[in-house]
Amino acid sequence: MPFPAPERESSVDQFVITPSDSTDLTNIPLALVVLTTGTIRAKGVNSSTYVDYPAFPAGTILPISVIRVYSTGTTATLAGWA
Repeated sequence: MPFPAPERESSVDQFVITPSDSTDLTNIPLALVVLTTGTIRAKGVNSSTYVDYPAFPAGTILPISVIRVYSTGTTATLAGWA
């Protein structure tokens, strides 16, 4: 399944994501990069609820934009590309 093209052609910033059950991200990523293998619980930019993503291996790039990565349910260490 193809993904829609991002509004920007490439990322211009990268940052470590600190999961939180109560705080939205201040910098919305174009993609998530899995730094250490684990699961991810995240809420999409236009979503009203979270989605649990199964274990992803380190090095995986997920072309998704999320507003929040929850500390409960997230075991992976993540970076964002924005």
